[in-house]
Amino acid sequence: MLARRWARRSAREGVSCAVSARGRANRSLSRLIRGRSATPTSSPRARPAPPIRQGRSAIMTTTIARPAPEAVGARAAEILDLIRGSDEYARLDESTRLYPDCWATFTGYPIIAQWDLSKDAGPLFAEALRVLALKSAVYELSGGDEEAAELVVSAPVDEMVHAVLAQYTLSQTMTERLGIRFVHMTDQERFGWRRGDYTHECYAAAGWGEPDPRYWIDAAETDRRLRILNRRSQSVGIENAGRKHDFTFNELQPVG
Repeated sequence: MLARRWARRSAREGVSCAVSARGRANRSLSRLIRGRSATPTSSPRARPAPPIRQGRSAIMTTTIARPAPEAVGARAAEILDLIRGSDEYARLDESTRLYPDCWATFTGYPIIAQWDLSKDAGPLFAEALRVLALKSAVYELSGGDEEAAELVVSAPVDEMVHAVLAQYTLSQTMTERLGIRFVHMTDQERFGWRRGDYTHECYAAAGWGEPDPRYWIDAAETDRRLRILNRRSQSVGIENAGRKHDFTFNELQPVG
């Protein structure tokens, strides 16, 4: 009798232990499943890596697809004709020429040999409008790709583009009425223009001939001229391409 009771008790304990073990295993499996399902396969905040910027240049991590230069040139020529024929053109020309009196950099206009605002403002304005027409054409033909439309241009021409766009209200009125878009964003700018590049091909396809070498200065020559300018500026206490000086304006300081 005692032996039978002991056997039945052992059997019950065995069943209990087995159930308990299965319960622990199920709970462990459930926790594992919940843990896996709670871990997202990708972060919802993930963003593509931004372009690597070096100085005033941006090295893009992907290849930019742009429309054919022939198509861009043809459309840009049409856009430029629209701008020149607009009611706002004369005022845009006049107000843009005044802009360098308000603001100019040490690294744009000054790299032009024997730079003279009274003589160079007109030709530079013409080049700036051509660039804006080219950018507008690329933007339109690429389906609104801002990155593709930010073309590489020469520094003095780019500075005049800024001068045109500073006439904000006039530019907005004109472009809205003509159904075009001026495109320009500093965070998309790329410098280092060279003859034979995409910008040059589009420029030629528009029927404007060769870019004027007085204003279209390639990357290597730009660097050489900037080094000369910096040395000259430093001789009178202006450092860092015009970003720093030691003038106190409290007394007349000797020059040289």
